[in-house]
Amino acid sequence: MLNEQDVSPVEGGAQAEPVAPAHLPAEEELPAEAAVPLDSGTGREVRGRILLMEGEVDVANTIVGILETAGYEIELAMDAKYGLILADSFDPEIILLDMALPGLSGADMKQILRAAPNFSGRFVDIPILYLGEPENIVKQRFHASPETPMSRYVMKPINEQELRDKVARSFAELQQKRAAQEA
Repeated sequence: MLNEQDVSPVEGGAQAEPVAPAHLPAEEELPAEAAVPLDSGTGREVRGRILLMEGEVDVANTIVGILETAGYEIELAMDAKYGLILADSFDPEIILLDMALPGLSGADMKQILRAAPNFSGRFVDIPILYLGEPENIVKQRFHASPETPMSRYVMKPINEQELRDKVARSFAELQQKRAAQEA
């Protein structure tokens, strides 16, 4: 995890009241998880690879802590340029994308990942979950990306259960897509 000394802190820091998460399907509605592979270096279960692009140190630390505890392998980029480098080299299965990422908006980053020739279409089917303040989510949802369902947004401040549920659901959807493509 990062320490505040590693990256200059973001100004402001006022926290909004927690917002209730959107309805997610009950566990019995989700497909059963496949066998969880083990990390060859640590022997720990790895439930999947997640690229986190988040510009705020405290938020990044919170998310990394929650998802590593849940068994996910996380790579962190705190700006757009490094995010693109990691997207290319890490080969994530899911991307968590700060809508106010330093260097590029979330909508612009999505366009690059989905359409840039240097990514050869690798990220067309990769689930992207957007992280943002409620007012930014409303703007993004209704103006820049009306096709993106609310289930793809995670409100700040981060609600641990909402984050875990949305990540688990995204992995379940990804597994369903992969199974359908193999059939």
